[in-house]
Amino acid sequence: MFLWQLPHFWLLLVKYKDEYEKGGFPVSKINQFQNLKWIIYLWVLQTSGMSLTASFMGIINYLPLIIFVFILNLWLIITFTRIAFNSHGEPDFRKHFTALIYLCLFLCCYCISGLYR
Repeated sequence: MFLWQLPHFWLLLVKYKDEYEKGGFPVSKINQFQNLKWIIYLWVLQTSGMSLTASFMGIINYLPLIIFVFILNLWLIITFTRIAFNSHGEPDFRKHFTALIYLCLFLCCYCISGLYR
């Protein structure tokens, strides 16, 4: 969850750039979404990789949950691949909630796994 904080606020910054500027925050160095999409995409890959290590380290040790976490990570990567490589240039912010759903489901898997120890 900690790893997701920066991309979360970067996406909000892109979406509400004009409002931040009106509020006096220095956001003039942030250009278009094109400049941040690669950073956000790599950050999502890192988040996915870190959550997959939970099963290799034995933190999540119940096989159906390991499979679910793997599928969940594929879903996250596919969704953010579509965001990063869309041809429209502007992000679809509805897909931003994919990461929030992902984090909630991953934390649920972590908690449920604790019941099977």
